[in-house]
Amino acid sequence: ELIWIPKQLALITGPREQEPPPLGVQTVPCLLQVCESARFLILYFHSNAEDLGMCRWFCKFLHEQFQVHVLAVEYPGYGISPGTPTPEGICAHAHAALAFATQALRLPLSRIKIFGRSIGTGPALDLASKYEVCGLILVTPFLSVRELIRDRLGPLADFFGEWFENMKAIVKVTASTLIIHGKKDSLIPCRHGEQIYAACKARKAFVSPKEMEHNTNLATDLSILLLPMYHLFSLPEYCFDPFEVPKWVFDKRRSPLFVSKEDDEAEEEASSGIYMAEVEKPRPADQPPSQKLSQGINQQTVRHHYQPTKEKYDFTGSGRIGFTSRITSGLVIKQPAKPDIGVTDSETTSTDVGDRTQDAELPP
Repeated sequence: ELIWIPKQLALITGPREQEPPPLGVQTVPCLLQVCESARFLILYFHSNAEDLGMCRWFCKFLHEQFQVHVLAVEYPGYGISPGTPTPEGICAHAHAALAFATQALRLPLSRIKIFGRSIGTGPALDLASKYEVCGLILVTPFLSVRELIRDRLGPLADFFGEWFENMKAIVKVTASTLIIHGKKDSLIPCRHGEQIYAACKARKAFVSPKEMEHNTNLATDLSILLLPMYHLFSLPEYCFDPFEVPKWVFDKRRSPLFVSKEDDEAEEEASSGIYMAEVEKPRPADQPPSQKLSQGINQQTVRHHYQPTKEKYDFTGSGRIGFTSRITSGLVIKQPAKPDIGVTDSETTSTDVGDRTQDAELPP
C-alpha cells in the first residue's frame, strides 16, 4: 500500500511509456488503496496528530464504505517523510499527489474528491481553490492558523506568521462541499467551520453534532459522515475503465529511509559486539543509490511501522438515528430513510444533528 511518488512535478508528467523517475530524487510517501471498478478517488489529508500509519484504518474505512480509491498523503516531518513541516512544503506534497493522480493514474479531475481533516483542511482547500475537482470534504476546518492563535492570545496573534488562509481559499471553491464541525470542539472552535460554510459559494452542506469533539471517531455515528456523504455525493459509483498503477511507485529504494537487508544485518552484527563487520560508510545525501539491487535481496526494508487504532467497526445495534443539517443550493436532507433532494433557493434552518427533532428508522 505504501508508494513513493516524485516531489518534482516534471518527473510525473509525460507519456506513460517514459522511463521511471530516477532513484535518489525527492519523493512523497503516500498510502494507496485501490478499489476494483471504483469511479472516484479520495485524496486524503490527515490531521495534525496522525501520520500514514495512524490514519490507515480510516482510509480503509473510506475505501470499503464508499467503494473508492484512496490516496493519503504524508506531510514533511511526519512519519516516514523527512524534512520540516511548513505550509509551502505541505502544499508541495499535496500538488505532487494530485499530479500523480491525474498524470500517472490517468484520472480526470471530475473523478477526484478531496478530504481534509484539521490541519489537512489547509492543503485540501489549497487544491480545491485551484482545481475543479468533483467534491470537497472538510472536517473541523479553521479560518487560518493566525486566527486559531488569536482565539487564545488575542492581539498577540499579529506577531505570528500566516499559515493556510482558508477563508480566502473557500470563496474560490466550485466543487460540492461538505463541512463537518462539532459543537464541543475545544481545539478549533465551531465558529471557524460556520464562517467557512457561510463564505462557501458552491453547493454545500454543514453538519454540526452537539456532542462531537475535535478527535471524535467519525465511523461510530452514521449521521456524522456516512449519511451526508451518501446524500451529497454520488457514492458509490462504478467505472470499468482500466486503472493501472505504475510499478515503479512501489520500489522501496525510493524511500530516504531505505536500507538493504545486507546493510541491516551488518549493522546489527557490528552493534552486537560479537562480530565487528566492516560496514560501508553512509551514502552522501546528494549521491543516488545504486539502480541495481544486490543478489539475494528479495524484499527491501523501510524502517517504519503502523498500528491501526481499530480493526473492525460493527454498526449493529445502532438503533434509531437522527439527521438534520443546513444545506443550500441543490440539496435538502431531512430524514435518512426518505431523503428529500431538490434545488432550493434558500437554506434550511435546521442545523444541529444533536437536536434529533426528526428521527427516522435506519433504512433496511
